[in-house]
Amino acid sequence: MIEAMARGCVSIGTRAGGIPELIDEPWLVDKNDWRAIANLLTNLRSHDLEGASLRNAEKASEYDFEHLQRKRQRFYYKFLTDHGLEPVRNGVNHGPA
Repeated sequence: MIEAMARGCVSIGTRAGGIPELIDEPWLVDKNDWRAIANLLTNLRSHDLEGASLRNAEKASEYDFEHLQRKRQRFYYKFLTDHGLEPVRNGVNHGPA
């Protein structure tokens, strides 16, 4: 899904798992609701496809490796410091904060 979004493809998904975090509400359908999928596909012209394409590409950029790595580092740094631990820097643990 993220790969398609990164290329600016309009994506349709179900309200299951992590998909709702990725896709805007007009492009979500309930699981196993084939009528909703058919209706959405039939009425594609009534949607802002260019806007959806741009939003998808922007949202997918939040999942590139460097961005996720920075988020992980911030998370672990905060977790460690909140628990009185000093984060490891350059392979050296400097002990409790």
